[in-house]
Formats: sequence, structure tokens, C-alpha cells
Amino acid sequence: MKALPFVLVASLAVVSCRTDSKKSVELETKPKVSKEVRKSDSLQQRWVPGVELQNVESVVYDSENDVYYASCGKEYRSGTEGFISKLSSSGNLLELKWVKDLNRPTGMAIHNGLLYVADFNRLLVIDLKTAKIIKTIPEHLPNSGLNDVAVNENGEVFVTGSFAHSVFQLQENHLETFARDDERLKWANGIAFSGDNLIVGGTHLNRINKNSAEIILFETNPPVVDIDGIVIDDTGNFYATTVDNSSLWYIDMKGLATKIASDSMYYYGDLDFNPNQKKLVVARGSQKTNTFFIESLPTIR
Repeated sequence: MKALPFVLVASLAVVSCRTDSKKSVELETKPKVSKEVRKSDSLQQRWVPGVELQNVESVVYDSENDVYYASCGKEYRSGTEGFISKLSSSGNLLELKWVKDLNRPTGMAIHNGLLYVADFNRLLVIDLKTAKIIKTIPEHLPNSGLNDVAVNENGEVFVTGSFAHSVFQLQENHLETFARDDERLKWANGIAFSGDNLIVGGTHLNRINKNSAEIILFETNPPVVDIDGIVIDDTGNFYATTVDNSSLWYIDMKGLATKIASDSMYYYGDLDFNPNQKKLVVARGSQKTNTFFIESLPTIR
């Protein structure tokens, strides 16, 4: 989610999860994808292109049920227009509003049959079997801008707060500040676990130790900034998307960064990794053309 300074939020009253700040130098019918990634056109697919998904922000893979969930909505504020869609493993739309009447859901994570969803000013816990919200945890700092979620194998839940430049941790039934830094965690956005560390993207890319909460700048070559989504693959390296000059990157744990694709027309949103099929799924779209879809493409390793 592209977070705008709160002074703008106050004046405009709303914040769009996907802004129109993308630079469109030229219109393209296909994103620029390196030959290394695009092994064949048949392996790169656009799922359910159209307006149904409505500003799709994030997609997450449910390995137990072999389906995907996509977060959708309109404006980043309280309301009832947000929803989560359910797609098959082959990209067919199973249920447009699998869970509805939400604020504006953004980042998601799955653990032990539960879907954790950042929904503007609250964290939702949804039972995957029943599609029912079983817990609603409100933000503990006003206007924190809850954005993305990460859960480790022990069930520890962390959420980024873009406006608060923070990472929060779920403690029983409430959120607490785990790490905060107005510069290092500026517009904290994508978050993922790598062992005992959290990889957190925003204006900067950082590694935060789960035990000490120490924030260490993760330097990449070339520099990758303004990060949206992050996902760790089965090699321990990761993929990341950026907001402005929207691109998809592959970054190894030594910091070597490779731009896989960029697109001046369709944004790259949050993403996930399907280990069974060795592929990425990325939320994509364009507000100008009112076209939103999930892109499926093979990994580069």
C-alpha cells in the first residue's frame, strides 16, 4: 500500500491503497519481463482481468486448501466496501466476496487455518473453513495505517503501521509496538519472516531481529527503495515489489538485486510464493483503465 503523509490524509480525508502516482511514460500491453523469468508465455498468466477485483492490493496462497485469497476495496478508510476474493489454484474466480463488508483490507498472512488481515485500523482473524471473522483487534495507536502482516511457524504475528513508521506485534488479543523509527521504518509496508529476522520494506529495506528488535539497514546493489510487497522463497532469498516506478525485484540475502520486470501501466502490488508449483502470484492493476488482475509467473530459481 502506498502510504501518504498524514497531513495529506487529514486534508483529503481518504488515502487510496493504490495511488495514481505511478509514472506512465508509455502505455504497454505487456509488462517488460526479463528472458530469465519469462520461460514461456504460457507460464505467465493474468487471472480474472477486469474490474471484479477492485483495486486488488494483496494475494496470499493457502497451501492446505490449494486456493488463493485477494484483498480488494475502494478507498483506504473505514466503511463496508472492502472484501476478500477467493480464487482456485488455476486462477478461476471461485467467490468474488468470500468475506465482505470490510474497511479496506490490504496485507494478509495464513497460519494454522487462520487468515490474518490488515484492515485499515484493525487486524482481523478469519477462520478459513467458515469464512467468519473470529477476532477483531483494533489498532492501539490512532491513525497508524495498518498495512501488511507476517506470521512465523510459531504463530507469532507482526503487522506494519505505515503512518506510525512502526512494526506492531500481536500479544494475546491486542497489538503492541514492537519497533518504531521515523526514519529507518519510514512508511513501513511489506513484511516477511526470514528465520529469526523480519524483513521490512518501506522507504528503506531493513532487517529486524525478532528477539532484540534491533533494526539493521538491509543494503542492496543496486538500491531498491519504496518497497510494497515482500515474500521469501524456498531458497531463503526474496522477491519484492516497489510502488513508484512499479517493478518486481529478486533480492538475495547478500543484497544483490535483480530487476525482473517493470511496467508503466499496471502496478505491482503485494505478492506470494507457491512452493508446490514454484511460481509467484502478484496483485496487479491500473486505476486509469479500471483493470485489475492477479499475475502468475514462474520464479527465476
